[in-house]
Amino acid sequence: MRAFALLALALALALAACGAQYTAERAAAEDRVGLEGLSLRVPAGWDRYTDDIGPWMPEPEIWAANVPLPERASGMLAGPYEVLDELPPQGIVLMVGAAAESCPSQPALRLDVVITDGYEGQPAPNVATGSTGGGREGRCLYAQAWFGVNEPDESMRSEVNRVLASVELEPEHVPGSDPQWETYRDEKARVTVRYPPDWSVRSMPLMPLLLEPRELVTLSTSAVRPADESCPQKPEAAVEELGPKDALISLLEYESDAHARPRPQRLLPYEGARPPTCSRLRLPGGRLFRAQSFEDRGRIFELYVIVGESASDRTRRQVTEVLNSLAFD
Repeated sequence: MRAFALLALALALALAACGAQYTAERAAAEDRVGLEGLSLRVPAGWDRYTDDIGPWMPEPEIWAANVPLPERASGMLAGPYEVLDELPPQGIVLMVGAAAESCPSQPALRLDVVITDGYEGQPAPNVATGSTGGGREGRCLYAQAWFGVNEPDESMRSEVNRVLASVELEPEHVPGSDPQWETYRDEKARVTVRYPPDWSVRSMPLMPLLLEPRELVTLSTSAVRPADESCPQKPEAAVEELGPKDALISLLEYESDAHARPRPQRLLPYEGARPPTCSRLRLPGGRLFRAQSFEDRGRIFELYVIVGESASDRTRRQVTEVLNSLAFD
């Protein structure tokens, strides 16, 4: 009896060792894919696709699938949703993303409920889906999985949950915290802003004839000329001269009585309305020109944001980061 027990123990240890070796080998065959502080392990043989949700914000999405995902060019693109309506019976597609806002904490993501049919946006009659989410590190995680069969078996669900268990998320990057960035400080205006080393701060006002609102600081990726008498209150000369890959940010302040909404949690370059033009300037297609007003510490500010139509994702992300590094006292 004792010999049988020893044999059983030895067999159990051997199986445990084989299991550990299999797990280690399987983990070694997987790749950890990361973007903007979000990462997960992609199973061996799976395809992957990473995407910023628009290059204005660090809101990453990572897609993983056991079917091929289409290749993407750079730029603002939607996720590879077109693969969903052709999923084979064993096909799995998983999307995991991180939003900038916070939400109720959840230490781990797990898919427990799968909607088998009849849901809004169902890509094909045979495709089931399920979603989950939760907060971590002050950010909001969300995930959605699609299966190529209405009743995915336990092995398919387990595969998704194994990937979800590998998800890691870092705290959101603090705008302007890159040690290579430079700091501009105007003691009189009580304004601080951080900007990349390849940007510059104008030494002279961009709108020298403008009295109200008062220009505080203008930053850009290239040299631009100031406004002229034909349009002193808008940086139209700068818009005309700005290259298709360049960006410009100008901050102004109202000193007379004015009203504006409180500063939002995040300043976004594409918010606000295109300011009225006082000349016949026609903006090239795709160029962004926005003005937005906000209140901060009892002061009323206006922002002009101009971004060339061919600006890189890096430049567009820098625009958002510069805006959100603005501090007043």
